[in-house]
Parts: sequence; C-alpha cells; structure tokens
Amino acid sequence: PQYPTSRLQAAATALMPPTITPTLVEASPNDSALEAPLCLRVRFNTDADIAAARWTVRYLVDMTGRRHVVEVGEDTGPLSYSASGEHEWQLNVPGIDLTGVKKSWLQNVGLLLVCMLDAGTGEEIVQISCVVQVAKRGDEHVRTIMSPLD
Repeated sequence: PQYPTSRLQAAATALMPPTITPTLVEASPNDSALEAPLCLRVRFNTDADIAAARWTVRYLVDMTGRRHVVEVGEDTGPLSYSASGEHEWQLNVPGIDLTGVKKSWLQNVGLLLVCMLDAGTGEEIVQISCVVQVAKRGDEHVRTIMSPLD
C-alpha cells in the first residue's frame, strides 16, 4: 500500500538541491597556452526548477601537500532554469591569471572546477570537475582540458 507523504518528508525533499545532469562540457581553445583566453560551455538538464543560480570557475593547482586556487571567472546572474528542457550556460574569460603561481607548480595535473551555486545562499548545486593536463613546450605551459563526459 502507498502511504501519503508526511509533511516532514515533503519538507526534506524541498530542501534537497536539484539533480543536474550535464550533457556537454566543453572548453576551448584547447591545446593552447594555460593562461590563454578560455570559453566554457555547459549543457545540462535539471530535475527541478532553479530560481536563482550563479556560476564560478576556478583552476586548482595541486602540489604535494598544497593547493593553490586561481579564480578564473564568474557569472553572478542570477539565472533561472526550469525543470523542462535542456539548458546551456557559457562563460568567456580573457585568460587565466597565474600571478603568484610558481612555474614549477604548473607542471602537475590541475582541475578546472565549474560550479553552479544558489545565488541567494551561496550553496553549491553542482560541481563539474575537468582534468587539465599541462605540458611544457619550450617556455610555455600548454593546457589540454578534458571533459568529464568523455
């Protein structure tokens, strides 16, 4: 038998963040200088309406025992998304500012963290992590950003 949903269950469901399902995560240009301009595109579906969202993008340089976070860009919105249909978000940044990051740190694998946040509370709705492979070519550090969907 089915039992009616209690008010407590209904309240708990309302507090759960929506489930975001990415269908495309794309960074371009790829195979270019790490600090070069960057365009990010994310296509996704959501199982619930999102009234007010904002996006942040960070580059995480991971060294043994230490992490350095570089703020890449943000879209403060607020943006709204309905539970029906596919949505697309895009951010263009003029480059990744690596001021204060030692060149030797850049030769490790990094992470590009693309986060959708609740614009009101700042709580994370979804984090999409893209592995960034960095190779040294001459004096330049060249990035290859991998989609987590590939």
